[in-house]
Amino acid sequence: RENIGMVLAERCDFDGAMEQFDLAKDIYTTNNGSCICSDVASAISCMGNVQYRRGELDIALSLYSKALYIYRTLGEDVGWSEGNVINVTSTLKIIGMAYSKRTDWESAMKCYEEAMD
Repeated sequence: RENIGMVLAERCDFDGAMEQFDLAKDIYTTNNGSCICSDVASAISCMGNVQYRRGELDIALSLYSKALYIYRTLGEDVGWSEGNVINVTSTLKIIGMAYSKRTDWESAMKCYEEAMD
């Protein structure tokens, strides 16, 4: 579902992409028995990307923040593997880009600086 969502997003079928990412999120949640897993965070982040492309920056930031919360929770719960660190860092960079697009330079810089730590 997530890959289908990516193709739909590239074709600018944003509603269809959101539907596929939401289905993927639900499947991952059911399969893992929890919404705290990297697959769920990835699907939520993809939903944020769609909203970013739509220009819905507040919605995108909210979705990215949810994904970041999941990635951080995984790092704290299961340990900071290289993959967990990369997921947190990448998400912080994406959040910084959304703040930059909103011309919220201070928030963008905070995200970029945190990503470098």
